[in-house]
Amino acid sequence: MTEFFIATRPALAALCLAAFIYKLLSASNIRHDPATIALLACIASEAIGWTLTIPSVSQRLDLWLGLPNLSALLMRLLGAAVLSPSLLAAVFTWSNPAAEARRKTSFAVGYGLAVGTAMIGLWIAAAVDTRHDTFLVQNLNRPLVVIYLVIYELGFAAGLVALVRFSWSYARRVDDTWLRPSLRIIALGSGGYLVVCINQLISIPARLLGYGHVRWDVLTGISIRLGVVGIVTGLLLPSIAAQSGQVRTWWGHLRSFRALDDLWQDFNQAFPEVSLFDHTRAWRSYLSTEELHYLLSRRVIEIRDCWRALRPYLSDHPRDAPEDISALAAAAARSLHTALAARAAGEPADEESGASHLERLEVTDLDEDIEWLTQVGRAYSAMRPGRLVTTTG
Repeated sequence: MTEFFIATRPALAALCLAAFIYKLLSASNIRHDPATIALLACIASEAIGWTLTIPSVSQRLDLWLGLPNLSALLMRLLGAAVLSPSLLAAVFTWSNPAAEARRKTSFAVGYGLAVGTAMIGLWIAAAVDTRHDTFLVQNLNRPLVVIYLVIYELGFAAGLVALVRFSWSYARRVDDTWLRPSLRIIALGSGGYLVVCINQLISIPARLLGYGHVRWDVLTGISIRLGVVGIVTGLLLPSIAAQSGQVRTWWGHLRSFRALDDLWQDFNQAFPEVSLFDHTRAWRSYLSTEELHYLLSRRVIEIRDCWRALRPYLSDHPRDAPEDISALAAAAARSLHTALAARAAGEPADEESGASHLERLEVTDLDEDIEWLTQVGRAYSAMRPGRLVTTTG
C-alpha cells in the first residue's frame, strides 16, 4: 500500500491546485471577503503541502537549499500554521458578526504565527537531519522532537475540531439543497484528518512503551486522503452547484435563442425597422448568462412586434384552435409562414384583422412567453424551406 499512497500524492496535489484556481477565478470581490481569503489560503496550503510530499520534489528542494528535512518542516508548517488558522478564520467569519469575526480572525492569525514560530524554533534546536518519513521513529528519544511533534499535531487539529463542530452543527439547521451535504462532507473530511492527528499523538507514548504503529499506516493513509478530498469537495460543492446551475440556465437561453433564429431572421427581413440590433454580435455577448438573457428577451419582444405588424396578412383565425401546446405552436408557425409568404408576394392586406388566438396574448410572464415562442420557432424552422424574399407590396 505504501507505493500506492506515494503514487496518489501528485493527484491530490493536482486536485488542490485545480480547486485553488477554480476558487480564485470564480470568487468576486476577494479583497473584502475574509472567508474567501481564508479558504484560498487553506486550499493553497494543501496544494503546496501535498506537492512537498512527493519524494522527488522534497528531495530536490532539500538538496537545492542544502538544509536536510526542510521540506518536512515546510509541510508541517503549512498544516499547523496556515491550514488550521485559515479554517479557524473561515469558521469565525461564517458564525459571528463582522466585528467579532475580525477580532477572532486576528486571534487565529496570531495563533498560527505562535505555532509556526515554536515549530521553527524547535526544529532548529533539535537539528534533526533525517528524512521526514522516519522522523518519528528515529527521534522519539529526543524531547525537543517529541515537543515539536505534539505542537504540530495539536496545532493542526485545532482548526479541524472547530470545522467539524461548525459543519456538523450547521448542517442540521440549513435547508439548502447543496449546503447541507457540503457541510456534512466537510465534517467527514475533517474527521478523516483528525484520525491521523489522533493516531500520531497516540503513537508517541506507544512508541515510548515499545509498541509499534505500523498496523495503522493503512488506516491513516486512507483517512488523510479522504480528509483532503472531503474538505476540498465540501468547500467547493455549493459554488460548483451554483455554477453548474448557471451553466444550465445559459445553455437553456442559448437553445431558445437559436430556436428563434429562423423566425426572427424572416421577421427581421420583412420588418427591419423593428429590430434594435443587427443579427451579427460579438461572440463574447453569448458567453454571459445575463447578456444572453437580454438578447433573448429582446428577440422575443421583436418577434411579438413583428407578429403584431403581420396581422393584416394572417389567414382567417381558427375558431377551434388545438388545445395541445405543441399542436398550437405548429399551427402558429404555419400561420406565420403563410402570412410572410403572402406579404412577400404582395397580396392585399386586411387592415381590420385583429389579434389571433394563436398569439397567446394571455401569456404575460416573460419566461413563459420565451418558452412558448421557442416552440413556435422550432415548428417554424421545421417547415421553413428557405429564406423568404421580401418585396414591398
